Amino acid sequence: MTRNRLCQVFALMLLLTVALPVVAAPNNNSMVLTGDILAKGTFNLVGSKSLDGATLAAGEYKVIASDSQVSFLLKGKIVAQAPIQWKDIQLADTNAVVDQSGSIQEIRFKGKGRSAVIM
Repeated sequence: MTRNRLCQVFALMLLLTVALPVVAAPNNNSMVLTGDILAKGTFNLVGSKSLDGATLAAGEYKVIASDSQVSFLLKGKIVAQAPIQWKDIQLADTNAVVDQSGSIQEIRFKGKGRSAVIM
């Protein structure tokens, strides 16, 4: 091999060595849920709320609930999670967050006959 070709191969190997760990790194935006997704919806929080120690500013959130956990996502990133239990309710007409003094207590999903109660 010529010296020029050897430098090109070395540069390519160096680039791959640096790039592969970045590509293989876990996606921080991926959802970490325990169990299957049982309900999801878009919720508009009018004022700031708290969920399991995290403060959620006013805005539009995607909410995903599994059998034991709920996750609030903002712009594709998980911003808060909390353990839940399911409770039977009348069929919900709209997505709704039930809070007490700004702390989220319950999440009702449109078209579902049960709600996610924060533990």
